[in-house]
Amino acid sequence: MNNLTCHCGAIHYKLFNSSISPKTGRGISFVEASNPAMIEDPSKRLTTYSFESGPVKEYVFCNQCGAAIYQIDNRGLVQHAIHSHQNHLADYNGILNFGF
Repeated sequence: MNNLTCHCGAIHYKLFNSSISPKTGRGISFVEASNPAMIEDPSKRLTTYSFESGPVKEYVFCNQCGAAIYQIDNRGLVQHAIHSHQNHLADYNGILNFGF
């Protein structure tokens, strides 16, 4: 499980995929979500922007800091954002609670 946040910490999300290996470099990487994700947004900062054309159908971000959370392409593939400053190591705490 990978615990991630937006830049300001208003939105927390967990990816239940321990094999995530984002691209190295600066900025943001999008990883395919082969397993479910859980998004916690208690302050209601999650905002969706829809595109009528282009490769991305929906782009979801924090409306406070602008950090990407996930995007959906025109084929329906969901890709979650991992920002370069975040820890990419798997966190297995509580993994048995999810039946894995």
